[in-house]
Amino acid sequence: NNKAIMLVSTELSEIFALCDRVAVFYKGKIQGIFRTSELDSQKIGLLMAGYTHQEVV
Repeated sequence: NNKAIMLVSTELSEIFALCDRVAVFYKGKIQGIFRTSELDSQKIGLLMAGYTHQEVV
């Protein structure tokens, strides 16, 4: 249906329960957009701390 809802949250359990994809920001810039199935809480935390996707994988 080409529709989206944007959810802004710091509650990672909520994000994993409700979202198919997640955009991770660091210092106002997008670190990347990922499927929630590609990440876990630790990887999201590292991305939020400024690590790149290549460093986290």
